[in-house]
Amino acid sequence: MFGFLWNYLYQNEQPVKPLTSNKNPDLNESPTDFYYLSLLNEGNGTWSIHGLWPQETIKKYPQYCKDVVFDIDLLDPIMDRLKDEWYSNRGADEIFWKHEYLKHGTCNFNNFNEYEYFKTALDLFDKAMALKLADKYYNSETGKCLIPVNQQLNFFEI
Repeated sequence: MFGFLWNYLYQNEQPVKPLTSNKNPDLNESPTDFYYLSLLNEGNGTWSIHGLWPQETIKKYPQYCKDVVFDIDLLDPIMDRLKDEWYSNRGADEIFWKHEYLKHGTCNFNNFNEYEYFKTALDLFDKAMALKLADKYYNSETGKCLIPVNQQLNFFEI
C-alpha cells in the first residue's frame, strides 16, 4: 500500500527549476550522483520530509542497494525530531521510515549508516526551511517538492 503511493508520487518525474551548480558550466549536461530532498506539502505553510533520495540522474535512481536490517532503536537520539519533521500521515511511522531507509537510504553516496542517513535528512530539512527552499522548489502541477542536494550536502540548482 505505502509502496504504491510513494511510487505513484515519484513516477513521471518532472525536472524542477531548482543554489550552486553541480554541473560543468561548459557542458550542457544534467547532474549525476546527487540527492533529492523530497518534501510533502502539509498545507497551511507546513512541510514534512518524504525522503532523501539518491539520484543517478534526474530520472534514474538506485533502490534497495544493500541487504540490511532496519533497527528503529538506532534512531532513538533523533526520535523527537523524526516525529516532528519526518512522519507518516498514512500509517505507522516505523513502517514509513523502514521503507525509506531500505529503498533509498541503503543507496546513499556518502556511505551513511542508518542513523547518519536520517540525521542528515533532518539537518538538510532544517536548512531548507531556513532558506525557504520548499516554496521555491514546490511544483503545484505535480504536487512535488524536490530539492537537489550534492554529495557535499549543499543545495544546488539544476
